Amino acid sequence: MNVVARLLCIAPAVALAACSSADREGETDSRFSTSFDGEVLRLEFEREDGGRERFSTQRDHWYGRTWVPFLPNHSGRRWALAKTGVEGTSVAYALVSWDNDDPTDYLAAGYWLHFDGYRLRNGIPLAAGDIELFIDGTEIDPAYPPELPTLGTASYVGQAGGIYTYRYGSDWDGNDRPDAGEEFYGPMTVQANFDDMTVTGCIGCVGDLWIERMHLYSVLGWRAREPLAMPTDYDIHFAPTALGPKGTFEGQDVTVTHPTRTVTESGGEWRGSFSNRLAPDGNPRFVGGIASAGFTEADGSQGTFDSIFITVHPSLLPDQQP
Repeated sequence: MNVVARLLCIAPAVALAACSSADREGETDSRFSTSFDGEVLRLEFEREDGGRERFSTQRDHWYGRTWVPFLPNHSGRRWALAKTGVEGTSVAYALVSWDNDDPTDYLAAGYWLHFDGYRLRNGIPLAAGDIELFIDGTEIDPAYPPELPTLGTASYVGQAGGIYTYRYGSDWDGNDRPDAGEEFYGPMTVQANFDDMTVTGCIGCVGDLWIERMHLYSVLGWRAREPLAMPTDYDIHFAPTALGPKGTFEGQDVTVTHPTRTVTESGGEWRGSFSNRLAPDGNPRFVGGIASAGFTEADGSQGTFDSIFITVHPSLLPDQQP
């Protein structure tokens, strides 16, 4: 859904319950599917009209390059994908990492954007897109859940990234500008408490959020100008959420804060899965999922953050020694 619908759905606390997903502990999310044979990644999404949108990195490839995955003995690649028709334009960003000894053992994540009525060209406003986030793979397959510890805690650190949108309120000079929309990134932390089987998280608490047209520039072009309202200094807090026995969680207690802007209302959801592979200390070696948040400010400004996230166990962090 586009920025207007997202703001109506995710920011007001009353509407939040109606927009949240049902409990899917141990079930596969039917809104998307992925497959990877070691060479071609295929994606399939459910459209709001009930139809299916399909992408293939072999057919719809627009731009691709390698990337360094965080898992040992893995290789990685990322793509920008695009397709267009008389109804509009669809764009997807996808990354995948795979085991070098078994490429069908993979992790894929990204997001899909549909721009109804827009033809493929530079300058399509990101804020006008309907968005769907996805993360999938063998390590987070609910059919093969992890063996979770029954005591202790574990901390994970990584990154969240996706689409940030903002509708200007009365405090902004030039608030007649179109809604701002841009790719954003920021650090994310996750803490698991296996004593009470809960998980908490935060985007932005250990470093700033920033914007950069890192992945979609090859399809949509570079942004024309920097938004007046930057995502810097926003923190997105995910309250303690029950961790299910199959290593999945889903919560709707989300709070957005800012040190100088007055946030009057916020909400959202996050859901994710713990890896079914273990770190040396016996804890799952990473946590991945999707996170969305919306907020309203005192002057009527409204914003959203829609992102995928992957956070890893300290044993997987790069060696910091020179």
